[in-house]
Amino acid sequence: MPRPLAVAAIGVLALAVLAGFVAYTTLPTYDSIYSLLWAREILDGVRPSFDAYRAPTQHPLALVVSLPLVAAGAPPHALVVLTLTAYVALVAGVVRLGAVTLGLVAGLIAGALLLTRLNFAFLAGFGYVDVPYLALLVWAAVRVAGDVRAGEHRQRLPVWLMLVTAGLLRPEAWAFAALYAAWTWRTADSRSRLQALLWVAAAPLLWALTDLVLMGEPLFTWTYTTGSASEFGRTRSVLDLPRATVSSAEEYVKAPVLALGAFGLGVGLWRAPQRAAVPLALTAGGIATFLVVSTQGFSVIPRYFAAAALGIFLFAGHALGGWELLARRSPARRTWAIAAMLAALGGAAYVATTINPAKVHADLRLRERVFADLDRVLAEPAVRAARRCGPISLPNHKLVPYVRWKTGLSAGQVIARSDHGADQPRRGVAIVVRDIPGIRSHPAFGPHGNLDPPTIIPPPIGFEFAVATPALTAWVRCPS
Repeated sequence: MPRPLAVAAIGVLALAVLAGFVAYTTLPTYDSIYSLLWAREILDGVRPSFDAYRAPTQHPLALVVSLPLVAAGAPPHALVVLTLTAYVALVAGVVRLGAVTLGLVAGLIAGALLLTRLNFAFLAGFGYVDVPYLALLVWAAVRVAGDVRAGEHRQRLPVWLMLVTAGLLRPEAWAFAALYAAWTWRTADSRSRLQALLWVAAAPLLWALTDLVLMGEPLFTWTYTTGSASEFGRTRSVLDLPRATVSSAEEYVKAPVLALGAFGLGVGLWRAPQRAAVPLALTAGGIATFLVVSTQGFSVIPRYFAAAALGIFLFAGHALGGWELLARRSPARRTWAIAAMLAALGGAAYVATTINPAKVHADLRLRERVFADLDRVLAEPAVRAARRCGPISLPNHKLVPYVRWKTGLSAGQVIARSDHGADQPRRGVAIVVRDIPGIRSHPAFGPHGNLDPPTIIPPPIGFEFAVATPALTAWVRCPS
């Protein structure tokens, strides 16, 4: 693709993403809000509450990025702007990787498939670290793909820097760094091999150093994350992994694209194995890391399949656009292009019938309403007065970091009534999620599966009504 046209396309995508952000100014997700909270605690000279009740896993680079944002007084939305920027870079990277490996048409189709999978846009819109991780991984793959096509096995500093940076966001990048070292190993001298080993070790060592400095325990993240996964019921046995893998693939890829990806993989390995090498490494590495993370006691979460999904998009793009690599006047090229066009039309019809814009709109507006109501509740004079008498309690952990962020309160001053290890509140403020359609069943606001008993929903005994909003009510108790 000519550079001016590529720049224009990226600009159009960036404007579309900006328009979406203006229309639905989303807040960072639970995990990312905690990164901001931890950054504020560090700046205040307090040990970060990595071990708070149901706190997410800390990611060193997310913490590093959050520190200047908090120091500058930036709103939490700034973190979302960064992940949305990474989303644009991710789409551009997928197109570029496709162009370098399986052809420009395949890359464009893969980018289009990525855009139709709203899971990725949602990850970006709520500030998940997965999107910048994937963007770094894909652009590292672009650089490696150029060397593969040239038949070179040299180590590249930009590749190492991107892989190490990605490894401070997601541990799966450690495996891709090891894979890159193995690929360069055969032609490397002893010095280069030592350097490769140091680069591979860099991200896990920096992660452990972060835990050591901030928590006094170098393996804190490892032990805490496995324990948290067990508590949430997210671990799976080896026998459950095939079903969990298929389920995650279905969520992030969908069956028709998965079938196209399998066909494109077969054709790519048959006709252009060298071109298919890097997309295959991305796909196989993504599946392997998903399985390894799952079997090591960590959470089995569908978004961990996202790296593999990108590789599948590339092979699906090759299934529809691989004709580009055939001779121009070849009958096979014409037949393949016509078949691909018919398949693309069928795919477009499938997308049109499965994507529900009204549902997406309703979900985003519901989130806006709940957080606006929470702001209103926290600003209520009766609530502000009762905060001096005791903690703010919420049904469970899901709104805790946002309340802490808005109020500046510590972990012990904002508690979850689902926390059986803490004393139930006898005074202070109790916030209740109202029983209206969509809220108590919403994954961001309602009970967490079967872990949260019904007793967390109503206010504690003795609390008096203070204020009601469409989504929430607040109750207070401040005995003299």
